[in-house]
Amino acid sequence: MIAVRGLVHHLFSFGSRRDVLLNGVDLTLEQGEIVLLMGRNGSGKTTLARYLAGLLIPKEGTVTVDGVRTDQDPRAIRRRVGLLFQESHEQIIAQTPLEDVAFGLENLALSPEDMQGRAMQALERVGLREKALCTIESLTPAERQRVALAGVLAMEPTYYILDEPDRTADRDGLALLLALVRELRTANKGVLIISHKEFWREHVDRVVHLEHGKATENGFTGSRGQGFEGSATREPANWRTRKPPSGFHLRAQALSFHYNSVPALGDVSAAVTAGEFIVITGPEGSGKTTLVELLAGLTQPSSGCVLWNDTPIHALTARERVRCVGLVFQEPYQQLLGENVQEEILLGLSAQGISPRESEQRARWACEAVGLDWDRFSRQPSHRLSGGEQARLALAAMLALHPSVLILDETLSALDPAGQSELLALLQALHAHGMTVILVTPEVVPHLESRLWVLEGGQLVYDGPSQR
Repeated sequence: MIAVRGLVHHLFSFGSRRDVLLNGVDLTLEQGEIVLLMGRNGSGKTTLARYLAGLLIPKEGTVTVDGVRTDQDPRAIRRRVGLLFQESHEQIIAQTPLEDVAFGLENLALSPEDMQGRAMQALERVGLREKALCTIESLTPAERQRVALAGVLAMEPTYYILDEPDRTADRDGLALLLALVRELRTANKGVLIISHKEFWREHVDRVVHLEHGKATENGFTGSRGQGFEGSATREPANWRTRKPPSGFHLRAQALSFHYNSVPALGDVSAAVTAGEFIVITGPEGSGKTTLVELLAGLTQPSSGCVLWNDTPIHALTARERVRCVGLVFQEPYQQLLGENVQEEILLGLSAQGISPRESEQRARWACEAVGLDWDRFSRQPSHRLSGGEQARLALAAMLALHPSVLILDETLSALDPAGQSELLALLQALHAHGMTVILVTPEVVPHLESRLWVLEGGQLVYDGPSQR
């Protein structure tokens, strides 16, 4: 059994202020048990997971694994507790899935043949046997997450801590994860799933909520916590006086794209006009991310072109492109360059030649709009934010630039349910004031007045009114 008793964790702080993230947490996980851990973004779920795996050692309270404290033998603890990181880039180090999964097995003194066999078996369990020798860069974010999961499975620990394994999963991916979790229970493994998805409730033994530093099984109180509070009504000082861009066209003409000769997008043509709200959906690997990266001018198409009005978007400077099309990445860590929240947002504004006074006004508004209190978060290091907070920061940095078209690539998936609702409210408010919005999501968002693009197999198979 993993047992947490009285665990306390203080946040990185400035000056005399010391925020408590975990405040006397008690938690247990037994073999053969599946537990769901839920909570708002920034509530401490990932921090708790790292304590369970022995990556963090308690200064207050204790964590024991089968009676052994994590501070007594951390290496032994890590053999018994496998942690799937929320961000796969923190866990994957090799060039191919097979190399990456086999790397961890080198510590078990297995023969090369046994290591490769065990690695291939783990990749088969996550549905990636056929991609064992592909480059990691050619995989989708969901596939990279499954590579990391295969690495944990291959080590055969007693306990599995899965930090948002479903973040980028579609319905088939969720079904695969559920089958694996059930296999682990049958093998008498303990599984802790950290997730925002209600899907898991009917498939677990217990649901634990982490809120205000405490872990409880008494139900979620519904506190809003740090989210997009009031975002539907918060506008930058110059938002109403700034005329919404009109008359522009963003057009994709016969777009195709290949990753190392593997087709990802084929002959896609579509147009975006000012003032639209477009939802792009489709299964994993259908080409959604590839399409929006092409629309934003971040990737060169293999054939075809993207036009801003009548100008190829790649003919624009980077400074011009970001004012036309702003993209919030599916994996926000890829676009966070500043040392802290303030620097992150001001970097982009400075590059645009915005005055210091207006830059601070825009930065403050953008942070407040996405639920990052400026006074609390402006000096926080970007890498210390939770995954959901990083997604909010990436959105704030893009909002501050006032792009004509705002694209969010599966940003909803990084947020808890309340945060998702609040983000949608913010996007609808921005859209109402003239911003053109493109939202990429694995599933259609109900009750959202929008235009719908559906991708399948790299093809645009539907372009029309939202199917509500």
